[in-house]
Amino acid sequence: MMGSIAARIKEKFKKEVASKLQTKLTLTVLLTVAVMFVVILFFSVNYYRNYYWEREISNHRQQMDKVVAGLLSVQTTTKNISKQLVVSDAVQRDIPSQESGIAKRFIMRQNIRKALGTYTHILDNVQEIMIYTKEGRTYSSIELRDAFQPEEESWYLDFKKTGQQKGYTGVHLSAATQNNRYSKVFSYVLTYFSVSDYHKELGDLVINLDYNSLEEQARMDMALLEGYAIYDWSGNPFVENGTIGMSYEELLASGKDQLVDSEGNVYLISRELDGGWIMVTEISGRLIQSQVRSMIWFLVMAFLVLVVLIVLVLSYNIGRAVEPIKQLSAATEQLGTGNFEVSVAVKTGDEVEILANGFNQMVGDLRHYMEMSVEHEKIIRRSQVDQLLLQINPHFIYNTLNSIVYMARMEGNKDIEIFVNEFISLLQSSLYVDGSVFISLEEELKNVDNYLTLQKYRYVDQFEAEIVCREEWKQYQVPRVILQPIVENAIFHGIAPMEGKGKLRIMVKVEERHLQVVVADNGIGMSEEMIQALYHEEHGNRSSMRKIGTANVYRRIKEICGEEYGFTVESEEGWGTRVTIHLPLISEAGKGKQDE
Repeated sequence: MMGSIAARIKEKFKKEVASKLQTKLTLTVLLTVAVMFVVILFFSVNYYRNYYWEREISNHRQQMDKVVAGLLSVQTTTKNISKQLVVSDAVQRDIPSQESGIAKRFIMRQNIRKALGTYTHILDNVQEIMIYTKEGRTYSSIELRDAFQPEEESWYLDFKKTGQQKGYTGVHLSAATQNNRYSKVFSYVLTYFSVSDYHKELGDLVINLDYNSLEEQARMDMALLEGYAIYDWSGNPFVENGTIGMSYEELLASGKDQLVDSEGNVYLISRELDGGWIMVTEISGRLIQSQVRSMIWFLVMAFLVLVVLIVLVLSYNIGRAVEPIKQLSAATEQLGTGNFEVSVAVKTGDEVEILANGFNQMVGDLRHYMEMSVEHEKIIRRSQVDQLLLQINPHFIYNTLNSIVYMARMEGNKDIEIFVNEFISLLQSSLYVDGSVFISLEEELKNVDNYLTLQKYRYVDQFEAEIVCREEWKQYQVPRVILQPIVENAIFHGIAPMEGKGKLRIMVKVEERHLQVVVADNGIGMSEEMIQALYHEEHGNRSSMRKIGTANVYRRIKEICGEEYGFTVESEEGWGTRVTIHLPLISEAGKGKQDE
């Protein structure tokens, strides 16, 4: 009975906590989604508004530039046709000659008509080419019903009043053909002169261009436009569709290629056409805003639908994950993967919060113990390295050697005094430990040089040694006592047993981010078994006396610098040995990090 009551109380408690958490999480999620919705919608609307404006202006600018390019091509071709015609034989020779006789004049006129008609096929817009001479004679590329008299046409007279020798006229009707048909055209007029006498005016060349083709070529999409127009040099609308709200004088005076009026309409202006023509396109700000508003409403509705879906999905998931124990479960999983920075923040004011605080305290203690363990491991590792370097009592050796120096000085034996002093210097540098396992390459080479000096007393005239290292490389840091054992091995087991004088060469190289020290001798060399022994154990019976040997060097380099470092041995019996020590390139500034 008591167990059943306790179970019901426990279940009630869980439901109350879940209800509180569900309410908190639901309100938090709703507020977050609402804020995100407002922010994203605000930036989206502003971005889309600006983007849409710029896109439409760019699209209409490209459309207008395409129209202008087409019209400019027509104008250029028309000018080229006129330039070729006025210097042709038909215009310069045949037309000025006045053939006598009706038949000859008819034949000449037919020949001239064919010559003019040839040029009408160059451009589709060309409807007719006419010549009007100073004598009042008229020639055309097509047959006319009646004789054409330009001086009776207002469009021709208006052009001549301007005093221009070349240019475009206004829109007018063409002369009637034999079938009594008229066309809506505009003309390009060019006053031409005699080639042999540049001051002698011969007449006017008139090229009629089909206005309907021009109007079709200039057509633009009116969906977002108030209108567009092409103005001639006098400001008259040559081609016009819709209305342009700004006057020609205002457009011309602005000197700009884009204007915005008080109603938000954008005017695009192109001045690239010949003959003083300009093309103007007026983009409707009202229509653009209408398009923008429609798209904004679409975005708002899309965002609302998205928010509703998000809220439904999150509410469903929150209902399944409202218990705070879920947070502790996830944090425990992270802890199990080795993440000791994990923590939980529960402020429920009940036993769950106490449990969460206990979990955080436990993680903190584990993190502290792990840090202590890592530091302890560093201390042990450093102690092991120090222990390898301190296998003998340096104080006893120093006192004994100093006594030998004193005795040698009393006996007047300078060689013994120098020998022992060099040995003391070598021991002091090799056995001194200042908390760092590194030493400068300069000091290490100096120790080797001291060692070689001592060995030359023992092996008098049996070998010569050379150390090659650039001065700027000597500041790099290397582990202590790595060269002396290698050099010792080269002398004892390579050079000493050989006949004749041996050579020992120590060379330092720097390649990319690596330091290489090569110890090469021309001694008796080694077999493959002896090479392997250098990596794993001391060579010969001397290992029981010499605690720091080649295997020790190999192991210490890997422990201190990493598994990718160490040394390699190349040797052949009877030819000598070459040991290449591979080390990282460590400067004085980087030594502290390596010590850690």
